[in-house]
Amino acid sequence: MAEPVDYDCLACGACCHGLDVLLDNADQDRFERRPDLLRKTREYWCGQTVLFMRRDDRHDRCVALEVTPGCWKCTIYDERPQLCRDFEAGSEDCRTARRARGLPV
Repeated sequence: MAEPVDYDCLACGACCHGLDVLLDNADQDRFERRPDLLRKTREYWCGQTVLFMRRDDRHDRCVALEVTPGCWKCTIYDERPQLCRDFEAGSEDCRTARRARGLPV
């Protein structure tokens, strides 16, 4: 029988890697004061500017993720985007992100 997996976000950080976090309208209003966290993209199909959380391309992770040995911590956790708030530990999306990082599911 397989060992149960502990979906401890502080020990994982998989969802903060390799994903583009789209900001909804409420997020955009909150984050427009933080250009250091934003990446703008032009959506040509409707001509509007869309905002995403900026990624640290060197490590392919969100710039708000602070990494120390054995700990992955969101530095904007209380103000994090809605997409991040909706992401559930242990969900199928979580397990997919963990698989992509080579972590047990």
